[in-house]
Amino acid sequence: MKNYIGFSRDHSGSMGHLHRAAMADYNEQLHTIQEAAKSTNQDTIVSVVTIGVGHRAIVGREVVNSNVHVLKPLSSYETDAGGTPMIDSVFELIKIMESVPDANDPDVSFLIMVTTDGEENVSRHRGRELAAKIKQLQATDRWTFVFRVPAGSGTRELARLGINNVNVYEWELSQRGVQQSTQANTEAFKEYFTNRGTGMKSTNKFYANLADVSLEDLQKELVDISSEVTFYDVTAADDQSLIRPFVEKTIKQPMARGAAFYQLNRTEPKVQANKRIAIRDKSTGTVFAGDAARKMLALPTIGTVRLAPDELGDYDVFIQSTSVNRKLDKGTQLMYWPGVGVAFKEGPSARK
Repeated sequence: MKNYIGFSRDHSGSMGHLHRAAMADYNEQLHTIQEAAKSTNQDTIVSVVTIGVGHRAIVGREVVNSNVHVLKPLSSYETDAGGTPMIDSVFELIKIMESVPDANDPDVSFLIMVTTDGEENVSRHRGRELAAKIKQLQATDRWTFVFRVPAGSGTRELARLGINNVNVYEWELSQRGVQQSTQANTEAFKEYFTNRGTGMKSTNKFYANLADVSLEDLQKELVDISSEVTFYDVTAADDQSLIRPFVEKTIKQPMARGAAFYQLNRTEPKVQANKRIAIRDKSTGTVFAGDAARKMLALPTIGTVRLAPDELGDYDVFIQSTSVNRKLDKGTQLMYWPGVGVAFKEGPSARK
């Protein structure tokens, strides 16, 4: 079993204010892969290209097919490129990886990870060329493509390239945003190596992996809170109702702050780290909660993250609402967990 992993790192001038965080991010990913490769006894080869070098913004080769264990962390991170040749950088990594002697070995897998703070703007290759190449490689079931891009930027273009949105991490252009992305990647890479050890050759759900979680995993990692919670249907008549009036009308008593959880049914662009997450097994109705719930969704434990309802498998996800103005969607359910709620301090702003 062997892995080839390629990193495409953005060194454009716009990354200047994030260069220290970007360097720390790469170093942490390298450390994670080294540890995962060692613990799972998987031969792992790494290549690194830069998205832009100098004012001509060419793609640079920094590491070519090196054993992960001989690589050293970065001590500097230059950000001087005049553009973002993202597409060309992916083609460069593909070229490097396809040239290895065992490229067609069925026990060999490839993963390419692209990290950028902007959209493609100077590549010689066209998006449709890359889309065709990615489709060809994905058909082998041995190639995985992962992109980390700014929130709200380029996800549509990536979809046209054939990249499943669960293989896309949207990060905020800030020190905190990079830290969140680093943490999400750390968990995702650990999961990737674990799954490779079981025979997986590629994945289209690098970040959101709840579909692969078993009931036994939930029972082992989380706490069964089924007896502590109650579910209420949000009907068509209740569509877009504010969460506090809905709860108080339903339970016939004041709502405790933080006790109401809404069901994930569409992409949530901002889920704060302090919000609890509950997971319900659809077949049994058993509800689980705990700190490990975020890990199972490949979510960082700091900052604000984007959470999509893709690939939830046999589970429903409920997110704690700390706002009284949250609007509920028809066809979903509300989970009420009084044990984690606190009474409102009544006053002029209590119902805002």
